Amino acid sequence: MVGRFWGHIFAFWGRQLGLNSDVILVSQGWGSYVHFALPCFGLSAGPASGLAWWITAAVTILAFGGTFVLHDEVLPWVYLIRSFCVLQATALAYFALASARFPHDLPGYTVSMLVFSCILIGLVPVLYGFTYYLLNFSLSQKVLLTGITMAHLVLFVPQQYMLHVYLLHGSILFMPLLYFVFGPFLDILAFIGFYSWGMSWSSAESLEI
Repeated sequence: MVGRFWGHIFAFWGRQLGLNSDVILVSQGWGSYVHFALPCFGLSAGPASGLAWWITAAVTILAFGGTFVLHDEVLPWVYLIRSFCVLQATALAYFALASARFPHDLPGYTVSMLVFSCILIGLVPVLYGFTYYLLNFSLSQKVLLTGITMAHLVLFVPQQYMLHVYLLHGSILFMPLLYFVFGPFLDILAFIGFYSWGMSWSSAESLEI
């Protein structure tokens, strides 16, 4: 059901963004009993050379240089932007020297990211079971936090990777940055954020008092 729902979201954004490609449902199987399908587009990623490479390189250099004029009050942002720039610079160097050996295509990347998201969503009750469920919160609080976290991921993930598809259709140069910063890492941060929010709730013991 989630795979079909994501397929509808992909189809909607595909029309809105003018991608001119039908949604393909790729069958997945885990063992003998778990079978489902995940959506992707039959699109190729954009070029990693020429004008796209030079524009990306210029923006990366400007962003890195711009961090040196920022004030110390925003020092965490300085280091964050610099880390993004270094990561993008490694991608630029790789595609300039060995782009022909890059092993990932856009449909395969999309499906693999959605597979990870399915695993993470399925593991939410398990992860909370070893952490949040052991604490003195009421059953309703535990069920609510689990449901909200899973619902958020189900709704957020297709929007997240639809944006990835759109950007990578323009140029594959951004795949490393999207994967390492705005891919699974972002989903895990969302899980941690919901866990932290749940930890701020009043416990069952304090509610009784």
